[in-house]
Amino acid sequence: MNTQICNSDVSKVELSQALLTGKWLGWLMFALAALSWIASATLIARGIGIEDSHDQFLIALAGLAPAGFLFLLAKSAQLNLIQSASKIFPNLQAPSLPALLLLGLTLRLTWVWIFPAEPTSDGASYLGLAEHLLASGRYEIAGTLAYWPPGYPFFLAPWLLIFSPALAILISQLWLYVIGTIGCYKLSKFLSGDEAARIAALLFTLWPNLIALSGTPEKETLPLALLPWICLGVIKPDLLSKVLAGLALGLVILVQPSFQFLPIAFLFLIPMLHGWRSLRGALFLLISAAIVIAPWTLRNQQQFSQFVLISTNGGDNLYRANNPLASGGYTEKGAIDFSEYSEVEHDHVAKQQAIEWIIKYPGDFLKLAWEKQIRFMGDDSTGVFNTLKRGRGPHSSIAYVLCKLIANVWWILIWIVISLLAWSSRTRTQVHNMVVWWWFYLFALHSIFESSGKYHIPVLWVLCVWLGGALTAQKKGLS
Repeated sequence: MNTQICNSDVSKVELSQALLTGKWLGWLMFALAALSWIASATLIARGIGIEDSHDQFLIALAGLAPAGFLFLLAKSAQLNLIQSASKIFPNLQAPSLPALLLLGLTLRLTWVWIFPAEPTSDGASYLGLAEHLLASGRYEIAGTLAYWPPGYPFFLAPWLLIFSPALAILISQLWLYVIGTIGCYKLSKFLSGDEAARIAALLFTLWPNLIALSGTPEKETLPLALLPWICLGVIKPDLLSKVLAGLALGLVILVQPSFQFLPIAFLFLIPMLHGWRSLRGALFLLISAAIVIAPWTLRNQQQFSQFVLISTNGGDNLYRANNPLASGGYTEKGAIDFSEYSEVEHDHVAKQQAIEWIIKYPGDFLKLAWEKQIRFMGDDSTGVFNTLKRGRGPHSSIAYVLCKLIANVWWILIWIVISLLAWSSRTRTQVHNMVVWWWFYLFALHSIFESSGKYHIPVLWVLCVWLGGALTAQKKGLS
């Protein structure tokens, strides 16, 4: 770990450091890898029309088998790809950051040129909100004033002032790619050094699902770009980093309110990292985030004459994910119709009904939680689907299947590599393990709310940074 992370009071935070970066997090990554293999096989079974849960379970085990075999083969044969590569290509290293950025922009422009897409579903709603905001000065759609979080439409609006919608989407997504790549590089360099940083940036650049998101307005790409910077601000000890992290976090919460629990968590996390003298920095982060969020909350107070922090869709989302008709993924309606209620009442009543259902049917809730975890971990082709299927991009069935296959083969291979690295380092504390908490945050949250592969997009940077650190640590251990 960069020595700046811990202050001179290191003895007082030793236990906290073990909790935040300990070897048990490597075991967690190993468990997530196994879950990804099971989940991917399960979703493939459903995709080819196998609906029986018993048959899906058998196929899930069959999906676990080849990945497990590769893992055991690598372990038993002491196969070490890093060691082999080091012998064959002793000077091999990832390209420089400018070269990676050029490569990433080229890949994304090429994708959009081959597969242009139309905004649909949530993306179309956010684009419509941004256009309506520019045209009328009001933030509303379909009779709602705060159902949709405002962060992404606010982000899109300046681009729409300059460019046509198609160009605004493309250029804004390319800009987010650059910000996210540099963020991954900076964070990984701070934690694990320059070589790890290049690996992290390379993975972020080549990630198929992220390339495929380049031409559609998906709000998940904005948190994806900013969260590595927020993580860096949290682990750096200086006060300015906390302020900047807080401002960025406020924007992320406006985009995706599911992150609203993070400022409170950081009040405890930052002192755990740096000692209790750093509590002032944690408070500055909280205040900075509040400064960004507060104007929107005041606007909601004026509109509804009651407190609404960000949006009014939390209760509806919670209920649709936890009711007798819930499937684990998106469902248009739940068992109860709340249309008679006002926007804010709908939010409150739906939330209450969801909590009551969870308490009354804990077994069904746990079954749904498992289903949500399968959906969260079993697919990484959202960009392909949104472009070639939902986005009505020019495609053939063969092109769609091939692109989806590439995205998910990458996904499986990434988790096989993670499993090997997690196993080999299971007895050691690793500083890069601290980023696993960000993955686990959304994984846990979407074990309660609705889930799908798109919900892990904001934390894909975690896998890039973790792999950069783990691969570098493994290589150093072999040298």
